[in-house]
Amino acid sequence: MKIGAVILAAGVAKRFGTDKRLQPLGQNTVATTTLSNYAGIFDTIRLVVRSDTDPLLTILNDHLVQFEPIFAADADKGMGHSLSAGFNNLQWDYAFLALADMPFLKSESLECLINSAKKKPEEIIRPTYHTKPGHPVGFPAHLFDKILSTRGDTGARDVLRAYNQIVNDIEIDDPGVLLDIDTPEDLRQASANFS
Repeated sequence: MKIGAVILAAGVAKRFGTDKRLQPLGQNTVATTTLSNYAGIFDTIRLVVRSDTDPLLTILNDHLVQFEPIFAADADKGMGHSLSAGFNNLQWDYAFLALADMPFLKSESLECLINSAKKKPEEIIRPTYHTKPGHPVGFPAHLFDKILSTRGDTGARDVLRAYNQIVNDIEIDDPGVLLDIDTPEDLRQASANFS
């Protein structure tokens, strides 16, 4: 069973004010921390960025993180366009949809989600923390075409609503499934709590 991660990193980060992906986090950056976490668990990663000139690609190559770059030139039209690019011609059995601005996920959490997908490969696997839904969310191959048709800013929410009967919420003792970095204050607070 081929299980991979599609990581979205093509957003414009309007609320942060600058490129949050490249902000320092410990010895690395927000995005290199996220990608390194996933690369340690997943055999296959697709990273969705805007173009082949994205500075994130150079930084990740310097860190020797293995991934397939996918380009979403129209990402500014909404997350749905990044999703479509990431899932285009995807030859996997199962894919976890992840966000590059969520660097605090534990490796054990990712392993738990992969194991859940192996046990229930026809279901959508979604992590929760204190019952609140988080990321990454896993999708079976029979739903890839539905994700391909997403547009705008709703992302995969419409797919989750339409297929709610096969959503399997997995409660995980990891606040990292909820913590994304949207503002400089988010980064400061999260860094203090996870240091």
